[in-house]
Amino acid sequence: MPQKSESLTRFKFCLFLLLLLGCGKEQTSPETTDFSSKVEVIWTWKRTVNNASNFVYGTVRNKTAQKLKSVELEFRTQDAQGNSFQTHLFNVEDIGPEASKPFSKDYPATPAVEDSGFVTFKNVVSADRGAP
Repeated sequence: MPQKSESLTRFKFCLFLLLLLGCGKEQTSPETTDFSSKVEVIWTWKRTVNNASNFVYGTVRNKTAQKLKSVELEFRTQDAQGNSFQTHLFNVEDIGPEASKPFSKDYPATPAVEDSGFVTFKNVVSADRGAP
């Protein structure tokens, strides 16, 4: 009988682990990661004459009929092999319904390493409801 009890204990432990792993995994909804139906960004970047700073500028367009309290953007640079080098977060605040708002930011540059840069959406917060 001790073998049967030990097998039952192992079975319960395995079942517990399966339930824990299955229930503990968070699913990411497309709405929380894909903001393209809500906002659009048109941007570019230039390096200053002395190569000390990256100047990132452009506009964020609100594609919804609601005011947006904040749009969080990430400017990321990478080296020629595609490895992320620097990451900078910034917000564009109070964008009216179906309106555009300009932005500009300066960040330290490392021209010997940086090969390309990207601006991506990290979060969009509606003025009336919090995060959409």
